[in-house]
Amino acid sequence: MEAEFQTVMTRVLIVGLTIGIIATTALVIAFRAFAPERRKGSDVKAIAWIAGTLGFVVLSCIVLLIMSIVRH
Repeated sequence: MEAEFQTVMTRVLIVGLTIGIIATTALVIAFRAFAPERRKGSDVKAIAWIAGTLGFVVLSCIVLLIMSIVRH
């Protein structure tokens, strides 16, 4: 394998794992807000967490796409 390929794959794995960990943490917080013993107003908070997580993942993908296009 070429050294550049290994460097690129390492960066992709690091960034991908970071995005995955952040998104997983945010989704766990959001789904805990849907717990039945919570009060009624927590649904808005949970939906905000889920929307924010999805926005973060989509934005991260767009940034990675832009970075890959700029390098070529």
